[in-house]
Order: sequence, then C-alpha cells, then structure tokens
Amino acid sequence: MQLVAFLNLSYNSFKGKLPSDIGSLTNLVGLQMQHCHLTGTIPNSISNLRNLEILDLSHNKIKLIPNNVNTLKNLVEVNLGGNIRQ
Repeated sequence: MQLVAFLNLSYNSFKGKLPSDIGSLTNLVGLQMQHCHLTGTIPNSISNLRNLEILDLSHNKIKLIPNNVNTLKNLVEVNLGGNIRQ
C-alpha cells in the first residue's frame, strides 16, 4: 500500500478517528478527507508523510492538530477549516 500517491476519500460517512496507520503511506503526496465525520485528533504518525503536499481534512470534527504537522516541509496546501478547535 505504500505506492498510493493521492488518496481522496472525501464525502464519505466514516466515523471516528483518522487511524494512525495513515503514517505508513509514506509516498502519499495528497490526502483529502473533507466532510468525512472524522473526530478526535490527527495522529502523530502524520509526520511520517514527508512527501505530503496537499492535506485537506476540512469540515470534520477534529479537535486537535499535533505540532508535528509543521515538520511536513513539502506541504503547499493545507485546509483544516470547519473543524472544532480547542
């Protein structure tokens, strides 16, 4: 599964947290999961996605964004709007 480069699962009826296994998709360049009913926090394993350029987790119920997101130096587009922030 490491060969996946772009993952768009937007507008699905997922419930719960973004799984920490997402960090194993190390070749991922784009991750779009807006409007998916995600809750909780973004897992720390997100920092393993060193090739990530696009991250869109908008319009979910994510409460916490880990500080290690800022270690993703290739990010050019980030959308986390419409989430619950604490």
